[in-house]
Formats: sequence, C-alpha cells, structure tokens
Amino acid sequence: MKPIASKRFYFTINNILFWSEAYQSLTPSAINLMMCFLTELRWSQGRRRRRSRNILNNGDIAFSEAEFKFNKLGASQTYINARNLLIKVGFIKITYRGGMARGDMNRYKLLWVDGVL
Repeated sequence: MKPIASKRFYFTINNILFWSEAYQSLTPSAINLMMCFLTELRWSQGRRRRRSRNILNNGDIAFSEAEFKFNKLGASQTYINARNLLIKVGFIKITYRGGMARGDMNRYKLLWVDGVL
C-alpha cells in the first residue's frame, strides 16, 4: 500500500459542489474518504492543447478499510460510517460487492466527477 500523502493529484472543487446540501452534510472522515477515492482514479493522457483527459477506471475503484487504517484516517467503523454516508448523499455507488475471497474488495463509482451522467 502506498501512503495517500505520496499520491499526487490536483482537484478543484466547484462552488456548486462545495455549497451543496449533500457536501455540507458530510463529516470530516467522509470528506477524507471522498478524497481517497479521488486519488484512486486513473486518467488518460490527453493532448496538451485540448486538455481532453478521460477517467479510465471509474466504476472499478477500490479503497479498503485496511488502506484507510494504514493511512491513519480512522478505525474500521469510521470507514464504514463514512462510506455509508457517501452512498446516502449520492456521491458514490457500489458497482461490485466484494468479500468472497482474500483480496476481493468492493468496487465503487464516483458520481460527482466530470463525465458521469
């Protein structure tokens, strides 16, 4: 596992997203988990002039409780509460239910990034 602090990304939060009732209802741990999901996105290499970059793995994002705890963001129950809150307000959705074998994790889709209908 790679520490979150070493994963480089840049994301500007739109004022409509920031001031939305859904975002304002999030706890700090839910916001942290939301940013952790964001670090797991993989982008295509777009042309510099057009800046047309596409998300390659939305719907196939995995960030487990073990990674959450490894990065010292909270306990298992904190992860579950944050994940359930993100699902409740509509920022993420589970696309695959894991847990059938070792290494089989839930997969998520981020519903708040550009390009998602």
